[in-house]
Amino acid sequence: MDGESWFWIAALIVIGLGLLWLAFTALMLGLTGAVLILGLAAAQGFVGIVAFIAAWIFLFPVMAVWAVGWGFIEARKHGGSEPENRWTTRTDRKPPTDPEEKYLWANRLPPYDK
Repeated sequence: MDGESWFWIAALIVIGLGLLWLAFTALMLGLTGAVLILGLAAAQGFVGIVAFIAAWIFLFPVMAVWAVGWGFIEARKHGGSEPENRWTTRTDRKPPTDPEEKYLWANRLPPYDK
């Protein structure tokens, strides 16, 4: 094999690995978005979960784009993937000890609405 053949083989390997990384990233963003959408649907109760499943069955392309988009937005908002669980390791998420402050914190009322 001459040098030009090796160049094209190496180029195809690099392009293939890049496409594989892109597909894996899209899959992870889609799964993240789907879980977030499921959380939104579960907050509505049984009807929300049934609507979520029906939407994935009948509106798959729309749901897939929505899930990847929402996953991308959340990844950008939280700085991408993190090795630790961002919801349990942050110190500012601990509830206050005062009962009135705890009520505001638990119900996400100001100043805890951010």
